[in-house]
Amino acid sequence: LTYAFAAVSLVLLWVYGGTLSLGQGIFFGLGGFAMAMFLKLEASSPDITAIHSTPVIPAFMDWNQLTVLPWFWVPFN
Repeated sequence: LTYAFAAVSLVLLWVYGGTLSLGQGIFFGLGGFAMAMFLKLEASSPDITAIHSTPVIPAFMDWNQLTVLPWFWVPFN
């Protein structure tokens, strides 16, 4: 339902207004990025990441030999 409202609002902006509101795209992008960070940390449970050198961090951080989460990931932990 939320996506339907977003689609209708974009159609109204494009057809009747003749312009694209880039502000909506920014909020969709930030929401998607935040959800991806949350889900990546949820998938990094200690059981799954026990074979990594630093458990409870995402695998791509372990591959790059990072040992702590960046400051902007801390609220999602």
